[in-house]
Amino acid sequence: MATQNQTADNETWINIVSTLSLVVGTEYTIQNVSSDVALLSEKSTIPVDGSPFHKLNPGEYQSVTPETGLGLWVKGKLSGITIAVTET
Repeated sequence: MATQNQTADNETWINIVSTLSLVVGTEYTIQNVSSDVALLSEKSTIPVDGSPFHKLNPGEYQSVTPETGLGLWVKGKLSGITIAVTET
């Protein structure tokens, strides 16, 4: 899999499992390639205010493995963000 980019604003959570067709059980590296903090949440439904999330500062990355029934949701903290997703 080539690296795929996903943009998101700071208002709407985007499920990258469905938008990028990520495969359950496959490990991916997600890198924040923008200048704002990217928020990442692993939930079965769209996160709501107060939901727990991970922060990815600009340039930081994290390994994730999608699980059955869970989405990987992203959005920017203060502005729009771009993340790069690569199969590990």
